[in-house]
Amino acid sequence: LTPLGFVLSKDVLLTVRFKHMKAFDKVPETISRCPAQAGGPGALVAILEVIVDHAADVLAGAGGDLDCLSEQIFGTNHATPRRHKPREDGEQLRLVLRKVGRNGDLTSKIEDLLLGMARTVPYVAANAPYLESGICAKLESLQRDISSLNDYETHLTDKIHFLLDATLGLTNIDQNNIFRILTVVSVIGIPPTFFASMWGMNFKNIHEYDWTYGYEFGLFIIAVSALIPIIWFKWRGWW
Repeated sequence: LTPLGFVLSKDVLLTVRFKHMKAFDKVPETISRCPAQAGGPGALVAILEVIVDHAADVLAGAGGDLDCLSEQIFGTNHATPRRHKPREDGEQLRLVLRKVGRNGDLTSKIEDLLLGMARTVPYVAANAPYLESGICAKLESLQRDISSLNDYETHLTDKIHFLLDATLGLTNIDQNNIFRILTVVSVIGIPPTFFASMWGMNFKNIHEYDWTYGYEFGLFIIAVSALIPIIWFKWRGWW
């Protein structure tokens, strides 16, 4: 965004700008198509039309990007979602968050642009008595275009918030899955650790030490104590 000012008279339009603006590159072509729009008001309308058209193109591109992001997040075009490694999922979610943030920043700038346009057009229409009927009709058309673009920008902003919440929700789900796996692993390791530490104590009255197959018995108990929690968690659907 860069400031843009207008000084309008019946015959001359003076623009005040501090940076090169692409919209002005198309203004001569726009004026050449309608040579009847002479003077300052005609030049102003040509500039505003180019700016509004450019804003509409940018919003349409942002809408297409958000549709792609929605498909990427929810996988609406895939019959069966593809499984990725946790690290790949994390990288994809970070990439999606960056894209959503860029589109949110872009739509915010377009909102500021449309706000300025929505203030400029009615002000010119109300305070320039030398406007011709054709120019007034074009200004009214610009007001309708700006209003429709504002509605579409609001729709995109709502969609950006929805995608942002969905992405953060998926991130929380992945984190919960990781913690659930770590919880299962830690619980499975408790019984074998208990038996191994019990038989690892250096007391003389541990009867299993004198058994012929005491070592094999200990290994069997440790393996069974690890296998039982695995079967139980599998039955409960934890993994």
